[in-house]
Amino acid sequence: LASYNKPLEEVFECAYYQPEEIKTNAKISVIAQDKKTDKPLALIPIFGGTNGEYTLERQLKRAGFEVKTVLFRSMFMEESYKEPVEAIKETDLLAIPSGMSGGGKPNSPAKFISIVLSQEEVKKAINELLDRKGLVTGLGEGFKALVDLGLIQHGRIKEKTDSLQMAPNPMNKNYAGLFKTSIISPVEPYYRGATSEILPVSTIFGRIEMDQEDFERYNSKGQIVSVFDGANPYGSRYGIEAMVSENGQVFGKLGEISQLEEGLYANVFEAKTSPVFKNLKEYFVK
Repeated sequence: LASYNKPLEEVFECAYYQPEEIKTNAKISVIAQDKKTDKPLALIPIFGGTNGEYTLERQLKRAGFEVKTVLFRSMFMEESYKEPVEAIKETDLLAIPSGMSGGGKPNSPAKFISIVLSQEEVKKAINELLDRKGLVTGLGEGFKALVDLGLIQHGRIKEKTDSLQMAPNPMNKNYAGLFKTSIISPVEPYYRGATSEILPVSTIFGRIEMDQEDFERYNSKGQIVSVFDGANPYGSRYGIEAMVSENGQVFGKLGEISQLEEGLYANVFEAKTSPVFKNLKEYFVK
């Protein structure tokens, strides 16, 4: 990874921030659902400005999921709300891809996703999915939507009540690159037995912040899943890269693990397909 970054360091200068080291002894395991299936269904919602849905679909299919995509069409509001509600009722996994939905308006990325998913019927369907032990994941902008909706905080869509937020990077700029992360809380099923991962990150809202009291609570419960291993450009005090809800059913990452494939990144041989997708499939099968 160092060899990959070094040649153009002087051309693409970037300020790096060294996070404080954190450790956790807690471990979360999701209580498996009673109903098992050989072919779990994953639902990918697509909004105007979403990207990464094709690679996310490919990764899920390779892992053994049946995948359904639902396009939210803002010119046909009533139909666009009805379709995802019906689809969520049948799905096992709701997987929200990254992107810049609604052009990042109003105010920030994920705002449009949050508005759609917080509509009463959609909200009810997602909470019912979680009640029947289904899972919800969000990558990049999708992770921010999980935080904005209170899903990371409460394990269901509910008004935010603490200080957890995903704030803009220093100087309000988008930073992209390949980074090594340390998995400090190997939450099952996502990171069973894993200790580290190299993954691509590209975001303008990569600074995950919270006050000290909330940090100690999340960390003591094992909800901080992974952190950047060393200096990074996102400026978070603790270098947080991924989090999970207390019940383990909601999982969010800054890293675009859907963009990981062995051999895809020249000279970065450690960047391999993430174990997350295969582990998600096993959760619904075993």
